[in-house]
Amino acid sequence: MKKIGCLLMVPVAAVSMRAEASLAYYTGTIGKQRVSVFVDLEQPRISGIYFYDRHRTPIRLKPAITHSSDVSLDELDSDGIPVARVHFGIDGQSSVGTWTDYRTGKQLPITLTRVAGDEHESYSAPVLQAASTAHFYFVIPSLATGRVTAIEVRDKRTGALAQTLTPPQPLCPQGFDTVSIASGGNPTVIAVKSSSSYCPGATFQLATPDDLLPVNGVTEAK
Repeated sequence: MKKIGCLLMVPVAAVSMRAEASLAYYTGTIGKQRVSVFVDLEQPRISGIYFYDRHRTPIRLKPAITHSSDVSLDELDSDGIPVARVHFGIDGQSSVGTWTDYRTGKQLPITLTRVAGDEHESYSAPVLQAASTAHFYFVIPSLATGRVTAIEVRDKRTGALAQTLTPPQPLCPQGFDTVSIASGGNPTVIAVKSSSSYCPGATFQLATPDDLLPVNGVTEAK
């Protein structure tokens, strides 16, 4: 494990994910395709991200303001353009809805089951990250402490855990955009940006698909 440099102390007043956040993780189907859906349900601003289990490439859902238990979110393409509407309910452990293609008007049924996160244990839900590489996607497994204490690197082909990146000190979560790609070369470097003087940033060097030995480091907050 290669340490690049780190802050020695983080004040107790360090900023963490807002206390009222309500995170949920669903599994289910859109049409006949299996999906995994991750949602921040805190009203009035609902946001989310999901992937099809056969591809495991994150797809953003544009945040929307709503006070209803029925949520409609725009699905965005890689350029941030709305391409479909995802409509589903957020009450209870199960949900049904529709996926609508904006271009063709084609509709597919949505069936979801909440498997993690509820009003009492919202921080137990994993948080999928919007950033991914050709081979890997990233998940924060839990925000039980209100901080990021680990980042899972998972194989897009199988969903299997490839690496667990552990910073020397807890990091401040930034929702679905906590992780970013700092360098897409070989090796790939991912980053958690410093959000304030109380929240240090971190960089991690990923193993290649053929060499899954983890290496990580931490950068000093600016």
